[in-house]
Amino acid sequence: MNTNEDEARQLFEAGLRDRIACRLLEETGRAPHETLGFLAQQACEKFLKSRLVLAGVPPGRTHDLEFLAGQICTAGIELPISIDDLRLLNPYAVAFRYEPSPGRWIDERLALELVEALRVITEGALRQVGEDASM
Repeated sequence: MNTNEDEARQLFEAGLRDRIACRLLEETGRAPHETLGFLAQQACEKFLKSRLVLAGVPPGRTHDLEFLAGQICTAGIELPISIDDLRLLNPYAVAFRYEPSPGRWIDERLALELVEALRVITEGALRQVGEDASM
């Protein structure tokens, strides 16, 4: 396993932890919207960064999902989701971590769909790297 693959797998695993926490909160039906949004944003961020690392693109230190998605597209990787939808999660990264949001910036179901779509493409890319390495 190379360094990029190691880093990509670490980011992916971190994203999975955020995804699990997000889904568990959603299942309660009582999750604070800001907390669920924060965890969804974090999972998406880590999955995007994992995919970038696999492509050999340093993701940098940013929470901006729109920027990360743009880097992925520039690298020639197709995203199965709307960058406009991803942009809706950006405020949850920083602005609403310490204060309540003035409203709902994103529907919780859409947030979970974005997380799941990014998990699937990242997991597939990691699987492909593993298969290529075993050949």
